Amino acid sequence: IPILLEAHAAIGKLAATDNDPWIALKRREIAEVIRSCAGLWLEAIAERPAASPGATVKVSLGVLNRSNFALTLERIEMPNGAHVTLAVPPADSARSAREDARDKVLATNRSLAAEALVNLPRDFEYSQPYWLRHPASKGRFDVRELPLIGRAENPPALAARFVIRAGEERLEYERPVVYRWTDPVAGERYRPFEVVPPVTLKLDHGAYVFPTRDPRPVRVTVQSAGSEMSGDVKLALPAGWRAAPGAFPVTLGANAERTVTFTVTPPAQAVTGAAPALLATFEAAGRSYDRKLVRIDYGHIPIQTLFPRAEAKLVRADIAVLAADVGYVMGSGDQGPDALTQLGCRVTLLSDDELESENLERFDAIVIGVRAYNTRPRLRMLQPRLMEFVNAGGTLVTQYQTADASLDKLGPFPLTISRDRVTVEEAPVRFVTAKHPLLSRPNTIAPADFEGWVQERGLYFANPYDPRYQAVLSANDPGEPARDGGLLYARHGKGVFVYTGYAWFRQLPAGVPGAYRLFANLVSAGR
Repeated sequence: IPILLEAHAAIGKLAATDNDPWIALKRREIAEVIRSCAGLWLEAIAERPAASPGATVKVSLGVLNRSNFALTLERIEMPNGAHVTLAVPPADSARSAREDARDKVLATNRSLAAEALVNLPRDFEYSQPYWLRHPASKGRFDVRELPLIGRAENPPALAARFVIRAGEERLEYERPVVYRWTDPVAGERYRPFEVVPPVTLKLDHGAYVFPTRDPRPVRVTVQSAGSEMSGDVKLALPAGWRAAPGAFPVTLGANAERTVTFTVTPPAQAVTGAAPALLATFEAAGRSYDRKLVRIDYGHIPIQTLFPRAEAKLVRADIAVLAADVGYVMGSGDQGPDALTQLGCRVTLLSDDELESENLERFDAIVIGVRAYNTRPRLRMLQPRLMEFVNAGGTLVTQYQTADASLDKLGPFPLTISRDRVTVEEAPVRFVTAKHPLLSRPNTIAPADFEGWVQERGLYFANPYDPRYQAVLSANDPGEPARDGGLLYARHGKGVFVYTGYAWFRQLPAGVPGAYRLFANLVSAGR
């Protein structure tokens, strides 16, 4: 440690005459090496995992010197001028219960505890990734805080600054304020302290489908954070749409929630292209809140919290569907069941056991979800039963599966899942057979139905495939050959088999009207 302190001092002299950023970086790195050698533990623990702007946050601070090297805590600094007080151990009863946290000798293996009350300004930025604070444009994030570009994570919402004196040197350390708890399985866990909106809203669907002029319910769940809230829940709707009532007065206790239901009436005329959106808002004390809370909690990454706008797509399209009962074989995960339910279908999620034992003839159609054959190995053994279902008059719609040499018998005739795809979402889509049933019944499909698509046209198209399959659509990226294997149709016995690599799993949640109309045709193909 003495030699490292000499190096720290020498670099400090360089810093006094040269503003090269490498000098400051190396000085911080040497300070970290000194901290490691001294076994110096520094922490700042928030009393709760999150708080809203305007709230007061209690932060417990700790310092522990595990070495016998003489170190002194000079001071601890907190944001917004928060005063830090030292908690004196009960043995020191002759002293006051609390005193300023400064100029304290760090005795070996004897921890010093302090606390601070930090007042969060009312305009404090919410804790979400900096590249998501503003809406993104196509293929590009809008980052207005230029110094943040390139950082893997945000700077911490709150941080404590510890100033330690070692001999003649001052060492400065910044530690993020975190929340610590004990998980019964994983043990002690940490997560960043978050600044959250005082109220968030959640809609029951990401897209609302109106296949006719009939109104339908829209449910909004309002959740408060750490304080009571009173205000009005409202829906902001595009021109031509109406919601009743106009507002719901709501009073919430701390950490409470309430669900309200609006009746939304669509315009008479169908809307083509990109679907408009509704926005749920909560108005209280002259302020409007319009964010929902999305928390991502996986064991292999830190907890991530997002606050996107509480909005949903509005799909007003004339959509007919002839399949009343649909079985759905979920794969790695998609929102096809919700989309079909909104079209008026009765959807049953089918397990492997149910596929093997149920009477499948009660379904008008069965839809295989994305990557189902890749994630559910038993499906390959159940393939003959699915073909019997088609032969008896059912419709089987198989969405994209990843390329696998053993998946050449997905349908009644051979086909190979390739890596062919169309990544440009505006790529022109050509009708190979203009009068094909999939393009005409029960909904007449036109080029306008391929407007407003997101991210891509499709992926893992079939190539090659048996000539007994009919290619329905063709598309390609610029400079590439035609990709015809994205939508294949075949009659088998009394029923119909469809393979589709078009990206329904992206288009349906995004509320693309034409995607709903064509998907309705797929499940209706055998009717």
